[in-house]
Amino acid sequence: MIKFSRNFFTLRRKLKTLLKGLGLRSVGVREVPLQERQGYETVFDDDVMTVLHIPGRKDECIVSFTGVGHALGGIDLQNPEFARSDSDETKIFIIDKQRSWGNNLDWRRVKNLVYNLAPSAQITTLGNSMGGFLAILSAPILEASQAIAFAPQWSIDPATVPEENRWLEYRQKIEKIHYSDLSEAVRSQSKIYVFFGINGKLDEIHMNFFRQAKTEAFVLRNCGHDVAGYMKKNGLLYPVISACREGGNVAALLTKADISVVAD
Repeated sequence: MIKFSRNFFTLRRKLKTLLKGLGLRSVGVREVPLQERQGYETVFDDDVMTVLHIPGRKDECIVSFTGVGHALGGIDLQNPEFARSDSDETKIFIIDKQRSWGNNLDWRRVKNLVYNLAPSAQITTLGNSMGGFLAILSAPILEASQAIAFAPQWSIDPATVPEENRWLEYRQKIEKIHYSDLSEAVRSQSKIYVFFGINGKLDEIHMNFFRQAKTEAFVLRNCGHDVAGYMKKNGLLYPVISACREGGNVAALLTKADISVVAD
């Protein structure tokens, strides 16, 4: 029995190592949506939106928007890798429960909640995929200093991006598209940072809009829609987020870490 147990755990360890080498996850491993995690205070919840809160210093606040899966795409703001020794920001997480890309959200309520939880704070908005779209869309509403978005959509309006056929089960349920694209949001006073992987024709459509809008756009090789996960795997995700927030040289940081960036 002891010999069998040792062999079992040895085989399991080897399997995990093999899967990691192939860039795959072990069976049954998934990213846990925010509302299933511990340590979050629910400050608002209805059929449309959930707002979660982790208190911290009032002078800095990160407002994170979840993606279609109601998670952050591998970004974990409670991860010790993210937290800096001199930083204890207020953290607010906003879940668009109907996956409406913000079209069903009460943005006045969102603004009031954020301002009440972190009055006079310097705000950074953050998100991945749909959450990235929402991070940029919300930046002028919340008067954010910067918005940081990984693989965001420029639009989910068929009139603007007719080639985009992802997430149709959610997009088709949006009764009215109030925000056809992000052209107004990117003209705000907020600094906009977007990150894409070069592998993915549909993401390339959105990426080109951001490039034309003269945002701070970074396109990484060797990844696609999973750009946030790729950066995390290479130890760059949290340093890059910090550099965006602090006005650092993001391109130099990526190059120093031997991450290949596609030039404009």
